[in-house]
Amino acid sequence: MIKVKDFFVKYWKLVAGTMTGIFIFILGIFATSKNSSKEKVSASDGEAKAKAAQKEANDNKLLFEKWIADDKNLREAKEVKQEKIKEEKEKREKELGNDPDKLDTMLEDKFGLKKGE
Repeated sequence: MIKVKDFFVKYWKLVAGTMTGIFIFILGIFATSKNSSKEKVSASDGEAKAKAAQKEANDNKLLFEKWIADDKNLREAKEVKQEKIKEEKEKREKELGNDPDKLDTMLEDKFGLKKGE
């Protein structure tokens, strides 16, 4: 035990230098692996951003196509309803045209004509 103590006392600069060198070497290994980890993370982060952008573009395209289809369907339904309303109106005008009292009322409302004018 005394020999080990005498070695450390006699060569303390050598021991301290060796320990410092090992410590710096270990720090270098961690620093290098940290940089490569950052590169890996930024590479995978870039890929993830690209995938997210592509997914968003696809989702937007699908939503736009759905919106166009829904708009077309709504316009067609509106045209059908307008056509039914127009047919019903014409049918009611024909029915009213057959009844003289109702015809007088219709002409008065539509053209402002009064009976006997």
